[in-house]
Parts: sequence; C-alpha cells; structure tokens
Amino acid sequence: MTIYIPRRDYIQKHGKLYGPIISIINSCNATVETESGFVHNFNRSMKYLILVEYLLTSLNIAAVSIQMILFNSTRASATFFLSYLFSQIFILGWSANEIKMQSLAISDAIYDSPWYYQNGNAKKAVLLIIMRAQRPLQLTIGPFDAMSTETAVTVVKGSYSYVTLMWTKYV
Repeated sequence: MTIYIPRRDYIQKHGKLYGPIISIINSCNATVETESGFVHNFNRSMKYLILVEYLLTSLNIAAVSIQMILFNSTRASATFFLSYLFSQIFILGWSANEIKMQSLAISDAIYDSPWYYQNGNAKKAVLLIIMRAQRPLQLTIGPFDAMSTETAVTVVKGSYSYVTLMWTKYV
C-alpha cells in the first residue's frame, strides 16, 4: 500500500502549499474510518456465527478422520471432504489475518510518505491517523481470541484431540 503526499520542494515549485495536502490527509482519514467502521460492524454481527463455524468444522474434521480410520471403504469421499474442511478453516483464518496485516500496513504506508516536510497542522493530522491505524482491525471468534492462521491451526489441533478421544472410545 502506498500513500502519496507531495514533498515540500515539489509544493514550493508548483505553488500549492496547504490545500491539497489537507485534502489528501482528510481522504486518508476518511478511508481509515470507513474501513474501521465496516470491519467493526461486520465483526459485531458475525462473531458468534464464526464461533459456531469453527466449532462445527472442528467436530466435522474429527468425525471424518474417525470415519477414515474405522471404515476403509469410504476413503476417497472422506479424503475429499476432509480437504474441503481444512481449506475452509484455513481460508477463514487467512482472510482474517490479511485484514489484520493490511490494517497495520496503513500506518506504515503513511509513515513512509514524506509527511515530515509538511507544516505543523498537517504533521499533527498525519500523526493522529498513524496512531489510529496502529490498532489492528480484527475479526474475533465469538467473545474469544482474534481469528488468524494460528487459530486455524488450533482448530486442527482440537480436532486431533477429538479424534484421539473418539479412538479410545471405539478401541
């Protein structure tokens, strides 16, 4: 992500000193606020559904794994369904991780621009945007932790625990 703020020598050469800079900063601020509001609203309305999705996917992975172990006749369809479940949980985790990483990249992109060549008001506005963008936008799993690729691995570990529990029950 690249945010372009003109340098002071360019501004002095072309005679535009204050107006365009503030409009660029304000549009960056509006973009950050819009994205933040969208992610917060989405998270508020979907976090319990994501929790149910994670729990059911974990149980499905365990059930299909036990089915593959106990019944050799259904290996092809069970393998396909198991790969579908793994891809589903990892795509959810990867997407949530990308939201977090891209929201943190906003502050890095603004900091990498030549904001320090601007006047005092523009510097203060840029610093406020950087501070606001330092809080990562995250999707959560219910009232628990933030969703990421690590939580997808945790779901697979939980599924393995279910498999071992069911295996000891059947053997």
